[in-house]
Amino acid sequence: MTIAEPTTIPGPGPDTPTRTADAVDRVELPRPTPAPGAPSGPLDQQPAATEPGRFSWRRVSRHGWITAGIGVLATFFYTWNLSINGYANDYYAAAVKSASVDWKAFFFGSIDAGNFITVDKPPAALWLQALSVRVFGYSSWSMLLPEALAGVASVLILHHLVRRWAGDWSAHLAAL
Repeated sequence: MTIAEPTTIPGPGPDTPTRTADAVDRVELPRPTPAPGAPSGPLDQQPAATEPGRFSWRRVSRHGWITAGIGVLATFFYTWNLSINGYANDYYAAAVKSASVDWKAFFFGSIDAGNFITVDKPPAALWLQALSVRVFGYSSWSMLLPEALAGVASVLILHHLVRRWAGDWSAHLAAL
């Protein structure tokens, strides 16, 4: 079985390159010019701030502002008095402290300095907490902040899913 080579067609002039027979030519038709004084169309009259890809505060709908408000409200309530819980669980707090000091303990989820005792869950579960402790220092607030942000993200994901399924107002009620 042989594969056929595409046939080449010479161009109309000596300066025109050859092309293959299976190439599709696109014909560009000239755009009609509007009459003098006539509007040229809605796409040509858009101001520069509403071009695609550019952000404009005017384009944010009422539902967008409500969604942003729900996100701010969820952030406030998830982080309100976050340190009242202490370290939440001393067993995992020790693993987070160890992971924030030593990269080997970070990758293996070790509790002790010798990397001998490991936690009973995959170490990836503690990685966000350990990175937060590396950035903000070891405290209950810095250790619980990734979980609070995950809670806010879950509220916004729920809002997005319900919005696609049942509409804006149902999504707002579900996220609250």
